[in-house]
Amino acid sequence: MSLQLLNGKFQPIEIKSEALGIGAEGSVYEIIYPAHLAGYVVKIYRDIEKAPLKQEKIEYLIKHKPQLKEPLSVIFPEDIVYQTDGRFIGFIMKKALGEFDLTSLCTFGNSDRLPKEWHDKYNRNAPQGLKNRLKICYNIAAAVNQVHRGGKFTFVDLKPENIKISFDGRVSIVDIDSIAIANGKELIFPAERLTPEYSPAEFTETNLKKDVIDETWDRFSISVLFYKILFGIHPYAGTTKGNYAHLNSNEQKIIEGLFPQGQKSEHFEIIPEPHKKFKEAPYKVRKLFLNCFEEGQFLPSKRPSAADWCQVLVQAQPRNFYLNKLLNLHFSWKIPKINLEKLHREPMHFGTMNPKSTSGILPSLLIFIVLLGSSFGVVNLSGYYRAQKLIREGDTRFGKEVKSSSNDLRMSSYDHHPDKDYFDFPSEGISITLDNGRWGYLDVKTQEIILEAKYDWVYDFKEGRGRVRNQGLYGFVDRQGKFIVKPVFEDAYDFRNGRALVSQNGKYMFIDLEGNKLFELDGDKIYDFSEGLALLKKDGMYGYIDEKGILVIPAQFDMAYPFREGLAAIEINGKWGYINKKGQVAIALAWDNATSFSDGVATVTRFEREYDINTYGEITRSIIKN
Repeated sequence: MSLQLLNGKFQPIEIKSEALGIGAEGSVYEIIYPAHLAGYVVKIYRDIEKAPLKQEKIEYLIKHKPQLKEPLSVIFPEDIVYQTDGRFIGFIMKKALGEFDLTSLCTFGNSDRLPKEWHDKYNRNAPQGLKNRLKICYNIAAAVNQVHRGGKFTFVDLKPENIKISFDGRVSIVDIDSIAIANGKELIFPAERLTPEYSPAEFTETNLKKDVIDETWDRFSISVLFYKILFGIHPYAGTTKGNYAHLNSNEQKIIEGLFPQGQKSEHFEIIPEPHKKFKEAPYKVRKLFLNCFEEGQFLPSKRPSAADWCQVLVQAQPRNFYLNKLLNLHFSWKIPKINLEKLHREPMHFGTMNPKSTSGILPSLLIFIVLLGSSFGVVNLSGYYRAQKLIREGDTRFGKEVKSSSNDLRMSSYDHHPDKDYFDFPSEGISITLDNGRWGYLDVKTQEIILEAKYDWVYDFKEGRGRVRNQGLYGFVDRQGKFIVKPVFEDAYDFRNGRALVSQNGKYMFIDLEGNKLFELDGDKIYDFSEGLALLKKDGMYGYIDEKGILVIPAQFDMAYPFREGLAAIEINGKWGYINKKGQVAIALAWDNATSFSDGVATVTRFEREYDINTYGEITRSIIKN
C-alpha cells in the first residue's frame, strides 16, 4: 500500500505506508513516486494539529541550508509536504546513511544489534579498530564543523540516537528540525529539546525556548560522544564519595564538574574499568577532552571546537602509523592529503575521499622527523594554528553582522598584541586575553591591556565587574583592571542586580559592587539565584533560600535543580518529581530521572522509557530509549 501527499509546489508524491523509522516527534517514510526522488524520504509529524507551527522553521531551514561537502553528513529538509487537503504535515529530506545509529558503538561491550563484522572492524582492543573509531569521530567533527561555520545553527541535542552510521564509517546527523537558529544574539528559532547527559553544566540555567545557545554547547556534546565512541563509557560515569556520594546520574556529575580523569578524581570511590583506556589515547586527543571537561567547565570558549577536533584527529591517526612502521608492526594506514589552509572551511570526509597509500620506511621516517622536529621547535606552526583559531572562532560563534565587526576586532587585537595567544569576543567592551596559558583583560576601545595575563581564569564582565580566579581563589576587578576585592573567595558568582554571591572561610555571603559584605548565608554550598530562589546544599541535602538569605524550603532533598517556570526538579530516595516555590510537591516523585522545565515541557524517564510532561505532570510524548 502507499499514501498520496503533495510537495511544496502542490505536486503529487507517493510514499510507502510502512514507516522506515519512528522517532519522538514523527515517522519517516520512503518515497516511491516520482522516480527522481528515489533516495529521499518524508518525515511526517505525529501531532498533525501542531505540525503547522513548525512550517516556518522548516521553510527557513530549506532556504538557509548550508553547502555541505558531504551532502549526506547532515540531513537538512529539502522541501515541505502537505496532505492532499493542503495542510502542512512534514518535509522531504535525503535518506540517511547506514542502518544503525551510533548508540551501538557507544557501549563498552559488543552490541547485540550489530553483526560480527562490525564488532571486528570497530574492536577497541585492536589498533585498526581504534583507528576506525577515530575515523568516525573525525567524520562527525567534520559534519558539525560545516554547520557551525555559518554561525547560525547550534544542534543542542547532539546524541548517539541522532547520528546514523554506515559500515565504512560515514555518518548522517538527523533530526535537524529540532536545531536552534540564531543571528548573532537574536534568537530566530529555538531548539526543540536537549538531553542532559550530553549537555554542558549550563543546561540547568538555560531557557531552551528563549536563550540564544551558541556552538560552545555543541562542543561539549561532541566531546561526550567521542569519549563514548573511543572508551565505551560516559566521561562522567563513576561512583562518587564524600559530599558527592549522593550523586547517581551523569548529568548531576556534569553540573559539579566531576570528570574522573581531571582534578576532582579524588572524589570518586569507584572509577569504572573502561576509563583506564583514556591514558592509552594519543596525547592531543586526551588534551582536548581535558580542555572540554576541565577548563571548559568554567569557560565554555575553551572547549575544543569541531574544527579543533578535525585538526587533531587528522594528525593523531597517521602519527600511530609512522611510529608503528618504525617498530615493524604489521598493519597499514592510508594517509589523506591534508590542506591545512582549508581545514577550517573544507574539512575532509574520510568516508568519501580516495587517498593514496603510503608504504615503505623512508616516507615514514621523513614525516616522523618533521613531526619530531616540530615538537622541538624546528618546525614552528604555533603562529599559524593560532591565527586559524582566531579566524575559525570568528566564523562560528556569531551571526553575520556581529561576525564581521567582532572578527575585525579580534584580528586587530591580535595585531596590536602579537605576543598574546588568544582574544575572546568582548563583554561590556572588555575582551579576555590568553598569554602562555594565563588569562587577563583587554579594553577593546583603547586596545590597552588593563589586567596582565597572569591569572588562572578570568570571566566575562558583568555589571562593570570582572571575576578573576587565581590559585583556586576568586576576586573582582573594575573596568580599569583594579581589584575591588583581591582573590580571597573560595567560590564566587557574577554580579547580578548590584550584588554577587561569594564564599570565604566556608561561609557564604553577598557583597556589593564595592566589595562590601552585605550579609552571610548558612549553607555548605549555595548556587546562583534563579527565579528569586537559590539552590542550597547543607549536610549533603538540598533546599532553597530567598534573596534575603532566608531558608524558605528546607534542605531535605537528595538532589535538586534550580527553579524553572515556577517548578524545580527534586530527588528523594532515587525518585524524581517537582515542587513549587512553597516547597509543595506539584508533580509526584514517580520518575527515575528528570530535567528542568522549558517552555512548559520537561523530559523525564522511567523504566527505559522517556516522556515529555507538562507543568501539570501530564504526559505529552513518550518513546522507548535505545
